[in-house]
Amino acid sequence: MSITYPVTWPTSPAPAEMELAIRTVSGVNVSPYTLAQEAYEWPGVQVLASVRYAPRMARADADPIIAAGASLFGRMGTFLLGPAGTDGTPRGALGGTPVVDGANQEGKTLNIRGCSNSITNWLRKGDWIQLGSGATAHLHMSLKDTNTDGTGKATLDLSPPVGGLRGVPADGATIVTANPVGVFRMPADKMRWTISEAHHRGIVFEAEEAL
Repeated sequence: MSITYPVTWPTSPAPAEMELAIRTVSGVNVSPYTLAQEAYEWPGVQVLASVRYAPRMARADADPIIAAGASLFGRMGTFLLGPAGTDGTPRGALGGTPVVDGANQEGKTLNIRGCSNSITNWLRKGDWIQLGSGATAHLHMSLKDTNTDGTGKATLDLSPPVGGLRGVPADGATIVTANPVGVFRMPADKMRWTISEAHHRGIVFEAEEAL
């Protein structure tokens, strides 16, 4: 059977450490005379990850991860990756079946419906959600604590923003809150690992959101 992308990344064992970052594109012009600043915000926003596994992994645990990385053939292939461990579980109360509320939504806010009614902190700042699935899956972080109203609706403040290169979600599109993932690729054309004298493996890799 041929390899199809995005590859589903092994979830066990979980990484020992994961560094996440949101890279934005901005600029600041500074007057050479007054030192007054003028800031510019460009539409480029990207989720980055640095993943480190335990340094003394057994071969049986490490080899499936190594093979998943090798199956990408450098920057060609993509894979699904989400926040490690319990960070993939929102701190918010959640509840209901949340979906996108309205078509043609783009930008830093997203209207949703189908949540449980009148919930305080339905989603907490720092929680991640997923829009899309498979090759269209993308991660978005909640930037504020969000309550739902009496009809189960809410407005999320998100980074990266919705739309653009990620595509505009359709009205009624599912909001994934449990173990969200996005599509990533390796920023370099190599998958590397270490093998100790005791035959233990060590794996470290970088990843960037595929846009």
